[in-house]
Amino acid sequence: MARDTQLVALFVGLHVVGIGVIAMLLVMFLRAETTRGWAPTDEDDGGGGGGSDRLPPRAPGGPGDDSLPLPPD
Repeated sequence: MARDTQLVALFVGLHVVGIGVIAMLLVMFLRAETTRGWAPTDEDDGGGGGGSDRLPPRAPGGPGDDSLPLPPD
């Protein structure tokens, strides 16, 4: 019976330590400063640049253009 009591005490102790660690991490998380999202700098006058998200047109004669045409359905 003593071994059963020791095993239960060990499990209870491990759970208490685990709950303590989780509580400590939760407190650290709640006290942490939040970060601000990205904002453009004041130096940007709004007039410039950027790129295009469109793909350039495909040049004729690329791979596969010299194959036989498919038969009509």
